[in-house]
Amino acid sequence: MEKTARYRYRGGWIIFVSLSLLASGLTGCHGMKTSSKVGLVANPEVFAITKDLLKKPLQFKGWGYAPGESIAVNLMILNGMNIKKLPVGEDSVRIAYAIADEYGNFKATMGAKDTLEWLFQVDWDNNSKPIFKEAKPLPPGKYEIRAIGEDSKLSGVTFLTVMTPAQRNGP
Repeated sequence: MEKTARYRYRGGWIIFVSLSLLASGLTGCHGMKTSSKVGLVANPEVFAITKDLLKKPLQFKGWGYAPGESIAVNLMILNGMNIKKLPVGEDSVRIAYAIADEYGNFKATMGAKDTLEWLFQVDWDNNSKPIFKEAKPLPPGKYEIRAIGEDSKLSGVTFLTVMTPAQRNGP
């Protein structure tokens, strides 16, 4: 009889612990919004800075923002890197812009002028045409991209890898 009481006591303890863990798990999920996860992807993620970017520009998709929120897609500047036309000390430059849809998602495409200005780093002639001979394209490497919500300040992060045209096309 004593043995049976011990097993009942142990069984009751297991049920108590199980229910406690279940309740704490449910409480921890209360108020959690899956849409609060902010994300960002780029297409393509790996590319060479060639005139092909003007035909098929970089595109960005993000999620987790407030509906109707303005989103700035920024290229983060590496320490010690000089970007033409960007004041020294700036840590980023806006390369695309979007407004989140009713679900908090957005799509943004990098415009030709921004592609020429920030990726190719061209100068312009008197007729507002790019001077490719004087371009100083971003050097090969990995660059952080942040999509920042204007109101929420939430930011999604992704990375772009710039390759030389020879690396991209192979030997």
